[in-house]
Amino acid sequence: MKQYTAADLERDIEQRDLKFLQPIRLDRGRRYGTDKDVLANVAAFGWPGAVISAMECQMRLNNMAKALMAGVAPREDDLLDACRDLTNYSHYIEILYDRSKK
Repeated sequence: MKQYTAADLERDIEQRDLKFLQPIRLDRGRRYGTDKDVLANVAAFGWPGAVISAMECQMRLNNMAKALMAGVAPREDDLLDACRDLTNYSHYIEILYDRSKK
Protein backbone atom coordinates (compact mmCIF):
# COMPACT_ATOMS: atom_id res chain seq x y z
CA MET A 1 0.00 0.00 0.00
CA LYS A 2 1.29 3.45 -0.97
CA GLN A 3 2.20 5.71 1.92
CA TYR A 4 -0.14 8.62 2.55
CA THR A 5 1.86 11.84 2.60
CA ALA A 6 0.96 15.18 4.12
CA ALA A 7 0.50 16.50 0.59
CA ASP A 8 -1.93 13.63 -0.16
CA LEU A 9 -3.89 14.49 2.98
CA GLU A 10 -4.10 18.19 2.14
CA ARG A 11 -5.18 17.45 -1.44
CA ASP A 12 -7.87 15.00 -0.33
CA ILE A 13 -9.22 17.32 2.38
CA GLU A 14 -9.43 20.23 -0.05
CA GLN A 15 -11.23 18.07 -2.63
CA ARG A 16 -13.67 16.76 -0.02
CA ASP A 17 -14.39 20.26 1.22
CA LEU A 18 -15.19 21.58 -2.24
CA LYS A 19 -17.10 18.49 -3.36
CA PHE A 20 -19.00 17.57 -0.18
CA LEU A 21 -18.70 20.02 2.72
CA GLN A 22 -19.05 23.38 1.00
CA PRO A 23 -22.38 22.51 -0.69
CA ILE A 24 -23.74 21.26 2.66
CA ARG A 25 -22.68 24.48 4.42
CA LEU A 26 -24.30 26.60 1.72
CA ASP A 27 -27.51 24.57 1.77
CA ARG A 28 -27.81 24.53 5.56
CA GLY A 29 -27.04 28.25 5.75
CA ARG A 30 -29.85 29.01 3.31
CA ARG A 31 -32.31 26.63 4.94
CA TYR A 32 -31.64 27.27 8.63
CA GLY A 33 -29.83 30.59 8.86
CA THR A 34 -30.99 34.03 7.83
CA ASP A 35 -30.18 36.24 4.85
CA LYS A 36 -27.79 38.26 7.00
CA ASP A 37 -26.32 35.45 9.15
CA VAL A 38 -25.97 31.97 7.70
CA LEU A 39 -24.92 30.73 11.14
CA ALA A 40 -27.92 32.24 12.95
CA ASN A 41 -29.38 28.87 13.89
CA VAL A 42 -26.06 27.50 15.12
CA ALA A 43 -25.10 30.76 16.83
CA ALA A 44 -28.38 31.04 18.77
CA PHE A 45 -26.68 29.51 21.82
CA GLY A 46 -23.12 30.48 20.99
CA TRP A 47 -20.32 28.03 20.44
CA PRO A 48 -21.58 25.67 23.19
CA GLY A 49 -24.77 25.23 21.15
CA ALA A 50 -22.66 24.15 18.19
CA VAL A 51 -20.92 21.63 20.48
CA ILE A 52 -24.31 20.12 21.30
CA SER A 53 -25.12 19.82 17.60
CA ALA A 54 -21.73 18.18 17.01
CA MET A 55 -22.46 15.75 19.85
CA GLU A 56 -25.72 14.80 18.14
CA CYS A 57 -23.73 13.92 15.01
CA GLN A 58 -21.33 11.90 17.15
CA MET A 59 -24.25 9.99 18.68
CA ARG A 60 -25.54 9.19 15.19
CA LEU A 61 -22.12 7.75 14.37
CA ASN A 62 -21.98 5.84 17.68
CA ASN A 63 -25.37 4.29 16.98
CA MET A 64 -24.26 3.26 13.49
CA ALA A 65 -21.09 1.68 14.91
CA LYS A 66 -23.13 -0.24 17.51
CA ALA A 67 -25.52 -1.42 14.83
CA LEU A 68 -22.57 -2.54 12.68
CA MET A 69 -21.20 -4.57 15.59
CA ALA A 70 -24.61 -6.20 15.83
CA GLY A 71 -24.43 -7.12 12.15
CA VAL A 72 -26.46 -4.26 10.67
CA ALA A 73 -24.46 -2.19 8.22
CA PRO A 74 -25.28 1.51 8.18
CA ARG A 75 -26.60 3.10 5.03
CA GLU A 76 -23.63 4.73 3.35
CA ASP A 77 -25.42 8.05 2.81
CA ASP A 78 -26.39 8.20 6.52
CA LEU A 79 -22.79 7.55 7.58
CA LEU A 80 -21.34 10.11 5.17
CA ASP A 81 -23.97 12.70 6.08
CA ALA A 82 -23.16 12.37 9.79
CA CYS A 83 -19.42 12.63 9.12
CA ARG A 84 -19.85 15.71 6.95
CA ASP A 85 -22.18 17.39 9.42
CA LEU A 86 -19.72 16.70 12.26
CA THR A 87 -16.87 18.20 10.26
CA ASN A 88 -18.86 21.34 9.50
CA TYR A 89 -19.98 21.70 13.12
CA SER A 90 -16.32 21.50 14.18
CA HIS A 91 -15.63 24.49 11.96
CA TYR A 92 -18.68 26.34 13.31
CA ILE A 93 -17.47 25.81 16.89
CA GLU A 94 -14.14 27.44 16.06
CA ILE A 95 -15.77 30.30 14.16
CA LEU A 96 -18.32 31.00 16.91
CA TYR A 97 -15.65 30.77 19.58
CA ASP A 98 -13.54 33.33 17.70
CA ARG A 99 -16.60 35.60 17.27
CA SER A 100 -17.33 35.37 21.01
CA LYS A 101 -13.90 36.79 21.86
CA LYS A 102 -14.50 39.98 19.86
